[in-house]
Amino acid sequence: MAPEDESTPEKPEISYPAEWSYRIVCSSEEEVRAHVLAILGDLEHELSVGRASSGGKYVTLNLKVVVADEEHRLKIYEHLASHDAVRMVL
Repeated sequence: MAPEDESTPEKPEISYPAEWSYRIVCSSEEEVRAHVLAILGDLEHELSVGRASSGGKYVTLNLKVVVADEEHRLKIYEHLASHDAVRMVL
């Protein structure tokens, strides 16, 4: 048996349903707010403004939502990242 590779982190154990936070770096707060509403529909969530870049070119939005399972969590991530105004989702 090969020794465990210590550089590969173990996948964390997540108990679902779970409140999950996404940090969205984007160039258009209004467009991304509308996109979040289109993705989540009536699902209860909290969307707040974080930091803006010094030049005002980018803004960070913080999204909190309860996800049912890993597939749901990843699907939301993929939908968020697919928007043209989104530069990064953390």
